[in-house]
Amino acid sequence: MMETVTPTITQGGVDLVYVMPNLIPPITTVAMAREYQDKLRKLAPNVTFLMSLYLCDAITAEVIREAKTSGVVFGVKSYPAGVTTNSSSGVVDYESFYPVFEAMEREGLVLNLHGELPSSEKEGVDVLNAEE
Repeated sequence: MMETVTPTITQGGVDLVYVMPNLIPPITTVAMAREYQDKLRKLAPNVTFLMSLYLCDAITAEVIREAKTSGVVFGVKSYPAGVTTNSSSGVVDYESFYPVFEAMEREGLVLNLHGELPSSEKEGVDVLNAEE
């Protein structure tokens, strides 16, 4: 899909893209973000790609510091586990990420929240209304 969609970005008047990290495997390191950015740039050289990391256990305060100095990664995306495409490694409990959030605040990286509820028959939430 990347090869099909990426070259068409500028046709819509866009030249700046914030890239979501929920690939298979998810983007969890600066090296992975840089490699993916390189692929995107080859397909659309006139577009600026701002990369993000996938919030999971692999993301630590040290990774955040590396991300900030990389000039490649501008934020971290949080996906609740199991709610959207490739979110099986997503967040179940935010408390364990407090040190990461503190590092992000110090370094000035953005926390992106995926706004969707997990499906729940009991609460009447399904794929059709989870983003309401």
